Amino acid sequence: MNNNRWSNLIVKQLVQHGVRHFCIAPGSQSTGLVLAVADHPLTIKHVHFDERGLGYFALGIARAQNEPVAIITTSGSAVANLLPAIIEADKGHIPLLILSADRNISLHDCGANQTIDQLSMLTPYVRHQRTLPSVAEEQRDEFVAAAISEAIFQATNQDRGPVHLNIPYKKPLFDESVPHLVDDLPIHMSIQANKPTFDPQQIQSLQERFSGVEKGMILVGEMQELEELEEIFQLAMTLGWPIVSDIHSNLRSLGTSSYHIRYALDALMQGVLGKEYIPDVVLHLGGRIVASPYLQWLKTEEVSTYYHVDKYRESVNPFMLVTHRVLLDPIEFCRLLRQDLPLRSESVFLAKWQELSLNMTERVENFLGRHNQLTEPYLAYMVANQFPEIHHLFLGNSMPVRDMDRLFYPDRPCGKVFGNRGHSGIDGNIATAIGIATALQEPLLAILGDMTCLHDLNSFALLAKSKLPITFVIINNQGGTIFNFLPIAKQSSALGPYFRSDHVFTFEKVAEMFGIDYARVDTPEGVLEELGNQKIIELSLSHDENVDFHEKLQKGLAKSRRKVLAYRL
Repeated sequence: MNNNRWSNLIVKQLVQHGVRHFCIAPGSQSTGLVLAVADHPLTIKHVHFDERGLGYFALGIARAQNEPVAIITTSGSAVANLLPAIIEADKGHIPLLILSADRNISLHDCGANQTIDQLSMLTPYVRHQRTLPSVAEEQRDEFVAAAISEAIFQATNQDRGPVHLNIPYKKPLFDESVPHLVDDLPIHMSIQANKPTFDPQQIQSLQERFSGVEKGMILVGEMQELEELEEIFQLAMTLGWPIVSDIHSNLRSLGTSSYHIRYALDALMQGVLGKEYIPDVVLHLGGRIVASPYLQWLKTEEVSTYYHVDKYRESVNPFMLVTHRVLLDPIEFCRLLRQDLPLRSESVFLAKWQELSLNMTERVENFLGRHNQLTEPYLAYMVANQFPEIHHLFLGNSMPVRDMDRLFYPDRPCGKVFGNRGHSGIDGNIATAIGIATALQEPLLAILGDMTCLHDLNSFALLAKSKLPITFVIINNQGGTIFNFLPIAKQSSALGPYFRSDHVFTFEKVAEMFGIDYARVDTPEGVLEELGNQKIIELSLSHDENVDFHEKLQKGLAKSRRKVLAYRL
C-alpha cells in the first residue's frame, strides 16, 4: 500500500456512495487526496484558499442538494477554520464530510511543524469521527470501504449531520512512479430508514432481493428488545432461512424451533461446516455477538452480502463484513419485510442446517450425559435443561458467558438473559445483577467468575436490607481462567502471577460480612437446589481441570461425529 493508492481508495469509495462535490483548500499534507479527486472523472471540484469560506460554501451545496459534500484540508489550523461551518451543519443537520490530512502520529507532541490535535476540537459537533491508520499499517482494502461506508451512514441517517475522518500521511506524500488510479474496489453500501418505517419501494426492493435467495442465514446478536421476538421466527419461516443466535439475543429463551440452529459454534469448531453450509446472504439482526469465530468463518468464506439491521447508530462490523446497513428496529424490520411474502418451501440448504442441529444436539447430550460432574461447561448445559421458567439469568463476562453461549439451549421457555457486554468488562457485574433483580422482582440466577466478584465485592452491600430472590453462583477457580485459553498460556512462568492473577481467596467470609446465606457446592444437583434463594453459592473448581474438560469435550464431540458418520455408511 502507498499514499497514492490509499487516497484513491478513499475518494473512489466516496464516489461509489454518491458523493460528487469535493471542496478543496490548497495545502501540502493533503496532496494525495487532492490528486485522487483531480484524477477521478465523476468528481466535481471546487477550490478556495480560505477554509472558513470553503466550509460555508460546502454547507450551501449540501443544504441545497440535501446530499453529503466532502471538504479536504491540510493539517494544522486549516481544520480549525472549518469550525463555524461545522457548528452550523451540526445544528442544521447538514451532511458534511471533513477529510483532514494529518502528519504521522510519530510527529505529534514533539514540536514538529503544523501538528495539532485535529480530532478533539470538532468532537462536540460531529456525528462520527475517527483517525484512519497510516498507510504504513498495511490495512486491507475492505477496511477503507467499511470506514467510508460508516462515515456516509452516520452523516446521512435520521440524525444527519457532519462527520470527520482524520487521515495521517507519511512522506513522501505521493509517488510519481506509482499509478494513482485504482480499479478493483470492494463494494460496501448503506441503506438507512430516515423515517420511522421504510417506504414501500424500499420494502419491495428488499422483498424481491431476499425472496430470490435460497441460501440465506439470519444471525441474531444482542437485542435490547425483549418482546415480540417471535417475529424473527416468523421471518425465518417465511424466507426458509436458518437462525443462529447469540446468548444475549434472548431468542433462546423462547424454547425450541426447527429454524433455530443449536450448537452451531461446536459444529464450526469441529470443522463440520463445509462449503454446503455457506450462505449467500447473511441478515444480522441486533447488536454484537459473543462468538467471533462465526464472523471469522464468514470472512474466510468470503460471504459477499451481509445486511446489518439495528436501530442504533453504532457500527457492528469488526470483521469488515457489512455491505448494507438498515437503521431500524429489528422487530419492525421483520414485520415489514414478511408482509405479503409467500412462505418458501423448505430448501436443501435449510434441511442441511436442521440436520446439523439435530446431530450436534445428539453429540453434546451424549457426551455431557456421560460426563455429568460439576464443570463449567456442564453447569451451562444443566442450567439450560433444568432452568425454571420464571427465572432470569445474568452472565458475567470472561468464561461464564462463553460457556453459556456455547451450551445454553433450553427446550422450554425461560426468563430473560442479561449481561454487561457493552465493553465486556468484569467491573460492576454484581451491582448490575442486583439492579436487574430489583427492577424485575422475580428470581434471578447470576453466574460470575471469581475475578469478576473480587472486582465488585462491596456491591453485595446493596442486598443488606433486601429480600430479593437472587442467587449468585461464583465459579472460583483461583484466577482468570480465560487466559489459559489464550496464546499467553504458553508462557507458563508469566501466566499465573501476571495474567491469571492466581489467588487463594474464598467467599464464605464475604457472605458472612454482608449477611448473605452461603453454601459451598460440589455437585450439579446442589446448584439447582438453591435457586430462588438469596444466596451465594461457591463452586471450587480448578482452572487446569477446566481447560482439560474443554479439550475432552472437543475430542468427545469429534468421536461422536465419527460414530454418526460410520452408522450412516
